[in-house]
Amino acid sequence: MAKIFDNSTEMESYFNKVIEEVIEAVSKDLLDDFLKHLDNTIYKAKPGEYSRYYKDGGFYAGWTISEEANKKIGDYVRSLIFDGNRLIAPQNDMINSQMSHGGNDGSDIRHIMPMVLNNIADNDFYSYNGGALYLAELNNEGYWDSYEKDLDRKVNRWFNQELNKYGIKRGWVANGK
Repeated sequence: MAKIFDNSTEMESYFNKVIEEVIEAVSKDLLDDFLKHLDNTIYKAKPGEYSRYYKDGGFYAGWTISEEANKKIGDYVRSLIFDGNRLIAPQNDMINSQMSHGGNDGSDIRHIMPMVLNNIADNDFYSYNGGALYLAELNNEGYWDSYEKDLDRKVNRWFNQELNKYGIKRGWVANGK
């Protein structure tokens, strides 16, 4: 059923609300899908000589959706970000003898963990005991590189699904899909 508005202010208010709800839902889909991808890559590999903190201060816990608005392009901006401060600091890691999120020289490398776990050369350089075993199991293809390949298609699908809930259909979609 068509939505009827009494004036342009009412229409603008309605569509602003719809856009915000769609972006919130797509952001949630993105984060949920990405965390599943981490489960299927990094966390699928057998652990090394350490205990994983996972959701309780491990690499998994570092990922979130940022809601900071970028005034140059509007208030409806969300980003998948990594916050190293959400990880257990090496000096607080008593379970693993202070090995988690620290480089092989004992330095705190939480802020560069996304790079270290995505790239075999960086992983070998910074990590303890051979580093992220999943990289070898996936032929050295990092978690981000493998996720990024299909990302545009997924976001388009999620966006269209959410718009359809409001009876909105996009007329043109990238790549004709």
